[in-house]
Order: sequence, then structure tokens, then C-alpha cells
Amino acid sequence: MEAAKIVLFIVFLRLAAVNAKIYQKCDLARELVEKHRFSRTMLSSWICMIEAESGFNTKSSKPYPPIVGSLPSVHKSFGLFHINSKNYCGIEHVGGKCKVRCEDMLKDDITKAAQCAQIVQNTEGFKAWKGWEMKCKPNISNLPPLNDCFRTKRSAAIAG
Repeated sequence: MEAAKIVLFIVFLRLAAVNAKIYQKCDLARELVEKHRFSRTMLSSWICMIEAESGFNTKSSKPYPPIVGSLPSVHKSFGLFHINSKNYCGIEHVGGKCKVRCEDMLKDDITKAAQCAQIVQNTEGFKAWKGWEMKCKPNISNLPPLNDCFRTKRSAAIAG
């Protein structure tokens, strides 16, 4: 019986992975700047935070706030940016400060999620994300370098 549960769990994980978009660092950095108009000035902080929160996975979600040893929360954080349902989106309905459905944060088209993330950042700064507080803030002088993500093929060939 236990073996059957393990097999079903593995099948479920594979199906979930098929439906998720996992970004590469540079692909995401370029999309945030070029399509969603994120400032390159704070881009390293965004990339570090996204990696810490969701591992670049558009389908990522977790309880919000993730407090170990506490009762389960009725709130969750959703998607690439881990937008929380407590303040910024509504579960199964349009809601929160972003006026969006939380389920929309789980789509591979990250347009709504990116817009909402910018609202979160403008409201609370990066401190809104515990992943940024724990992983990125202590290493602020050592955030991921992204300049190579924006080099054209021609300039890379000349430099290389």
C-alpha cells in the first residue's frame, strides 16, 4: 500500500512539474526589464528574492506567513513572486490591494503577477518577502550579477 502511495505521489509531482514554468535567471531578468518595465537598478534584488521565494517556479505556493510550529494559516502566497492572499490578492475572487485573483499569480504569463509584485514593493519594499530578508538582504553587496544577461550576441562575441 505504501509503495502505491509513493508511486502516485511521484506521478503527481511530475504532472505538476509539466504544468509549471521554471525560469532561467537571465531569461527572467530580460523579461522583467523588457516586457514588464522593471528597473535594472533593483533587478538583482528582484532576481534574488524570486529565487529565494519560488525558485523561479510560476506554480509555487506556500502558506503565508510560513511560521514553523504555528496553526496552519488560511492565507497562502502564490506564484513566481509569492504574492500573499492576506493583503494583495483574493482566493477564488478578485481582491486585495492588487485587485486580482490569487490563482492568476500561478500562470505562466506573469503580467498580472509582475504588476502586483511592483505594487507590493512600492507599498512595503522588499521586506514584504521573508525570502529576501533572510537570503538577499544579508548579502546585499553580493547579489546575483546580471550584466551578462543583457549583452547582445555581437558584443559577447567581441568581448569573448
